[in-house]
Amino acid sequence: MDDAASLDSVQETSGRLDSWKEIAAYLRRQVRTVNLWEKTEGLPVHRHLHSKRGTVYAYKSELDEWRRRRALSTANLPRAGAQRLRNVISVLPFDNVSLEARHERSGDLKRRSRGTTETQRDAYEDYLRARKYWNHRTEESLLKAVHYFIQALIKDPELAVAYCGLGDAYNLLAVYEVLPPQEAMPLARAAAMRALELNRDLGEAHACLGDVSAFYDWDWDAAAHEYQRALSLNASYATAHHFYAYFLAVTGDHPRALAEIKLAHAYDARSTIISVWKGILLRLAGNYDEAIEVGIENTKADPEYVLARWALGLAYEAAGEMDLALRELQTAAALSGRSPCMLGALAYHQGVRKQRGRAAAILHQLHALSQRRYVAAYDLALVYLGIGDEELAVQYLQKAFRERSPWIVTIAVEPRMQSLATNLDFQSLVRQLRLPGASAAVCSPLAG
Repeated sequence: MDDAASLDSVQETSGRLDSWKEIAAYLRRQVRTVNLWEKTEGLPVHRHLHSKRGTVYAYKSELDEWRRRRALSTANLPRAGAQRLRNVISVLPFDNVSLEARHERSGDLKRRSRGTTETQRDAYEDYLRARKYWNHRTEESLLKAVHYFIQALIKDPELAVAYCGLGDAYNLLAVYEVLPPQEAMPLARAAAMRALELNRDLGEAHACLGDVSAFYDWDWDAAAHEYQRALSLNASYATAHHFYAYFLAVTGDHPRALAEIKLAHAYDARSTIISVWKGILLRLAGNYDEAIEVGIENTKADPEYVLARWALGLAYEAAGEMDLALRELQTAAALSGRSPCMLGALAYHQGVRKQRGRAAAILHQLHALSQRRYVAAYDLALVYLGIGDEELAVQYLQKAFRERSPWIVTIAVEPRMQSLATNLDFQSLVRQLRLPGASAAVCSPLAG
């Protein structure tokens, strides 16, 4: 194959769109709209110099990154006034989404229930729609959640729960590695603080601040205070119990973590994501069989839910059920569109199974992908750990530490890190996190 043919082959497999029509269809917009975006907003479109295929082309990965950046370019939104909110222009397409009949309990809504206009009701419906997307936890759904939270604030700039929701969305964009933590987490904090300016007794905002304090600031005392404040203000807020449970798990208090996640599930028994995290926390506590049982229930309830497949795969892996783990992790990677997070988990697993060629191929893909979008150092560390390169694994964990990865705080209790327990540089990382109970956890990651 000559160089030109080889290049075409690579481009065809990399998600290339070869006309304005294809680009517009991918972005779900009219051709004239994407023409305008190229001229005014830097839409990444390339021109053919010598080609029979058309005049322009674009790569899906570059369009996705542009869309992420544009959707999240409202960095000053939490401090913005009404006029700024009216001028926010969304990039994400509207979907016809039927709203759930139930309405979330909210002190903010009660306070404002009398004298509510058609506009404020519409704003709250956008808020509910955003929460529905937020609960699904995919990259696309989180970006749509940001979109609808912003729409709610455009219609009602004083809707405190929408600022809180926006903070939660930015928080999870860092957790699920759509954005670097140093971009997303300050926005989460600012949005939650704006919510508290509007309603100081909003438990949802304190829960959001608890997550920022724990998984970005690593201020464990402040985080515990915020979670407890959230629950004192709204004891039935399932998400606060969920966030607090994860905090307790990473700080080594597994019995209380499992008690909190059970409370979260009791307050919102229909929440798939809370059930998924119950399995994750059981795994971190070393209860692998129970984690597998929960994971099987979740995948039966929704066979195409990426996080359910991922969590079940990790539980099988920890229990030594390697063939079953491989099947689940491959499915999770495929369902996610081969996201970096899911690819990292799959490649680690392939590495520990001595399928190093396959793991190395994914590693190469992740490094190439990192040139076009954010790829978390934590994911790369996992892959190097899987293929047995302890030195590079620790180096990338150190980079994840500098990135303030939300996942770095799990290293003392994460089963996949057991092989590093005696590594001095790894122990140093754990000490720097100043996790409560970290010394014991370094010696015995699954203690408790």
